[in-house]
Amino acid sequence: MIYDSSGGYVGTSKFPCFCGELADLWRSGTDENPGRLFVKCGMDKRCKYWEWEDEICARLPSKLKQPGRVGASGRFRAAAIEEETATSQQNRADMTVIRYSLLTIALACVWIASRQMSPVSKMIYDSSGGYVGTSKFPCFCGESADLWRSGTDENPGRLFVKCGMDKRCKYWEWEDEICARLPGKVKQPGRVGASGRFHAAGIEEETATSQQIRADMTVIRYSLLTIALACVWIASRV
Repeated sequence: MIYDSSGGYVGTSKFPCFCGELADLWRSGTDENPGRLFVKCGMDKRCKYWEWEDEICARLPSKLKQPGRVGASGRFRAAAIEEETATSQQNRADMTVIRYSLLTIALACVWIASRQMSPVSKMIYDSSGGYVGTSKFPCFCGESADLWRSGTDENPGRLFVKCGMDKRCKYWEWEDEICARLPGKVKQPGRVGASGRFHAAGIEEETATSQQIRADMTVIRYSLLTIALACVWIASRV
């Protein structure tokens, strides 16, 4: 803050105006109140806030008052309020850190929720080749690979999985070859011949598990979005 004998702008005060921002500190240059400090809205008078600083300080608890008051005019020396000003600036910096931390948490929650958007779809089985649904196996991208049914003469109806992210990682593999590498308790009955074709009854239990996983992912997704909204709301109140 800058102090001189003439009236005019001094700096930013430690008191908030009705806009929620710190009000500006001014020094009176009138004959009635020479040198008396007052505060007013610093947002181009948006909220019309205006008040004498000594009247504000008179309402504060005694432990917040600083020595240095000079006469009935309520003028303060610079040293009398520098400490409070420094504290206010530190508090403002701390609130900024908290606000951005909450917003970062909110963005992280939204990002994690978006990563759970790939549904674990119920598999559809028919005799023709084509897209079946989302498999239970991850591709190299980390997402659940798509499940397809072969329509070729060499492998009619044989299931295979491939990258569902527009072939971003080039992943491709026969499903029965993946299942052959799984522990025995994970494998399901229903394998038909060397071609590795499966009928629906052979994987009904895994489909039910997939549906449960999908429900769990939905709960997690909405929980993360709720946390994100809460963080944004708290940040707006800080």
